[in-house]
Amino acid sequence: MSLTPERLEAMIVAHRKVLRDLMANLPRDRLDDLRHRLTRGETVQDGAEDPGVIPQEAFSFEAAVAEETRLLLRMVSDIVDQPTRRRPSDR
Repeated sequence: MSLTPERLEAMIVAHRKVLRDLMANLPRDRLDDLRHRLTRGETVQDGAEDPGVIPQEAFSFEAAVAEETRLLLRMVSDIVDQPTRRRPSDR
């Protein structure tokens, strides 16, 4: 199987959906702990430290990882923070 850009994108989307659903079904205290652990190391967002500097490759990679983490956490929040949704752990 060849890893074309389209195939890689499909894999990323599938992984995102699985992670989102797994996280959304965690008990609330465990989800809050995971959210904290995933965000506590973030210090730079969208070139905020020095927007005039061209990021190096390593910095660009770390910034992309941080952005993907924020996207995933936003997706999970959109699900679990809906007042009408009952999660399995809330039963």
